[in-house]
Amino acid sequence: MNIMQSFKNKAQYKELIQKTVTSFGFSADMYQSAFARVFEELFENNARCACLREFYKTNVPEIIVDELIKVKKSNKKNFLTFFEDCQTLNNELNELTHKIRRSCSCNDKTCNNAEHNKIDITKFPLFNALVEDKNLKIYKKELIASPEFISFFENNVGKYGLFFLYNKDKELLFIGKSENLGAELLNIIYERNIEGYVAVAYTKTISDIYVYENYCIIRELPLLNTKNMAVDGLSFNLEELKKSELVKIYGNN
Repeated sequence: MNIMQSFKNKAQYKELIQKTVTSFGFSADMYQSAFARVFEELFENNARCACLREFYKTNVPEIIVDELIKVKKSNKKNFLTFFEDCQTLNNELNELTHKIRRSCSCNDKTCNNAEHNKIDITKFPLFNALVEDKNLKIYKKELIASPEFISFFENNVGKYGLFFLYNKDKELLFIGKSENLGAELLNIIYERNIEGYVAVAYTKTISDIYVYENYCIIRELPLLNTKNMAVDGLSFNLEELKKSELVKIYGNN
């Protein structure tokens, strides 16, 4: 199977993805800041390992584009949940291609099937779904981003500060820092399986986030921040950061 079967070159793929994503109402700048890296890495992971195309008989970019167009028929909220799974799929491909490199003499262009030791891809459920069904069928329709979270996410792309994640009972679970809160929120919510609420607090400088992260963790004792904890408390106080109001992440849970 030719990686360029549907796309003459990477630029054509990037243009189609950006055009589709911006049709949801996200700006081109937001696409570049929050989404571009994951979609482009999915293309590159597929291109740099022939086994993904020849041995497993799949072509990730084609399937991603097909699924993205299907999501386009729904709405912006469905796209965000679809993108979360694209992030996970990208992580799977990174690990899978490394394993293939260690077990097969293939290169970017050809796969030597005679020497290929097939890897158990059931340990990579999203890629396994692509191989078995030639379809993602992965984004969680039961958990759709709330309109409030969509607006919140858009407003925080490119901004820096701390984020605070809560469970459904509004108990503080996790505090983190980011130089791009919008993009980081999508990553951490999915990685930590957060289904409750989120708030942010901006700092005066980017350097401040590195000080305030540990300070707030020690002060507020979030359940999932297990590092940098101390038992004797702080001997000083920093200027309080103003948190935003809690925003519900999903609209139907």
